[in-house]
Amino acid sequence: MKKTTIITGIVLLVLIAAVVMRNKGTDKTETAEQDATAVEVITAETKQIENYVDATGSLTAKYSADVRAEASGVVREVFVSDWVAVKKGQPLARIDSEELRAAAGRAEASVKTAQAQYMEAKTYMTRAQRELTRVKNLKESGLATSQQLDDALTEADAAEAKTVSAQAQIRAAQEELKQINVKISRTNIISPINGTIAARNANVGDMAGGENSAALFTIIDESVYDLNVQIPTVDISGISVGSRVDFTVDAYPDRVFTGKVAHINPQVSTGDRAVSVNITVPNEDRLLKAGFFVKAKIYTGVVTSAILIPQTALLGNDVVSHTAKVYVAKDGIAEMREVKTGRTGGGNVQILSGLTDGEQVIFRGSFTVKNGGRIQIAK
Repeated sequence: MKKTTIITGIVLLVLIAAVVMRNKGTDKTETAEQDATAVEVITAETKQIENYVDATGSLTAKYSADVRAEASGVVREVFVSDWVAVKKGQPLARIDSEELRAAAGRAEASVKTAQAQYMEAKTYMTRAQRELTRVKNLKESGLATSQQLDDALTEADAAEAKTVSAQAQIRAAQEELKQINVKISRTNIISPINGTIAARNANVGDMAGGENSAALFTIIDESVYDLNVQIPTVDISGISVGSRVDFTVDAYPDRVFTGKVAHINPQVSTGDRAVSVNITVPNEDRLLKAGFFVKAKIYTGVVTSAILIPQTALLGNDVVSHTAKVYVAKDGIAEMREVKTGRTGGGNVQILSGLTDGEQVIFRGSFTVKNGGRIQIAK
């Protein structure tokens, strides 16, 4: 009986020891899991990317017009207001033309008078030519003297000269009338282009015209803009007419607009050793405005292979030396790596060296990780 009791006690001790050892192992596992830092990773992949050149600038109107009065006078009517769309040839305002119209009436009368004088001179010339013909016939028959023939010749020449003079007077009167009508037409201010009234400085009663007169209207064509940028000479070789351009503006930071290189200045600026590049920007949806500041990428058409990772994965990013550090997840351990960085864009950064395809890079939670520290990858 005593022996049985001893054996039972030993079995109980073994069982208790086993439970204790199991609990200790569980505690260690739970402690290890609690010590691991939760992180999110992304797999480094080699992708094809198109090279580009960064540029900044401001949008300007490709086509615009400052409309001034060519005729001096008082503004009698204004037909448009600020910021409205207008068509080429559309009336914008009218300047008083009463005095010019009166002058046109006088010029028309002068034309009619000159025409009447011409008809009279022509009749006189016809009569003088008939008389000359008659005297010539009489002279041949011996019935007229040489003096009579000379007189008839002189009269015919005078009649012809008078007719020519009358014709010149008609032309002069018609030219004067034409010039007055041109001046009258200039009292009608019309739009020279399709566009939008950006500024209206004309009001009824204003005196318009004259030397150094201010523009009555400023019209901007909003359908297309110019973007002029300066490109360093070291980057210009990859840019050509027709190169695609993507850009953003502060007003629409999430919207990417496009354009094309239209012209490249053949001359380099001696001041900053840069080349002026003109980019044509269509504005079909009318979101863009003249004066918008632009951040652009001019694509060179050269495609290269590179590893891209999120910029949020970088630690101690040195933009001068193009170096940074990242954490790579390996078997539940965070391993710090130094990498060489390239271009950035779209929230990603190009890695030139330090990473290989397929490695898992920590991009969230890396600031709380230590080199060699345990990590737990979030699913």
